[in-house]
Amino acid sequence: MIAGRRTCDAKRWTQTRDRWREQEDDGGGFNPSTLQSKGLGLRIMRYRAQMMAGSLRIESARARGTTVSCWFPRGSLHGPADGS
Repeated sequence: MIAGRRTCDAKRWTQTRDRWREQEDDGGGFNPSTLQSKGLGLRIMRYRAQMMAGSLRIESARARGTTVSCWFPRGSLHGPADGS
């Protein structure tokens, strides 16, 4: 995701029941339809999102950078959302 980048912005926010993480860069980008590569990075990210009952979205285009967004329910990391 970061090859050839000049800037990289990471954001995260939480609402009552949900959490989001997003990372965006202005690098060279890639064609997301080629995600069936031999590399493990994006596969592991997608697997981890699924294990937290969440989802992963990848938006990218050559010469336009990449944005990776992950959503997951708040309680999926450390037990129920109420903290118990």
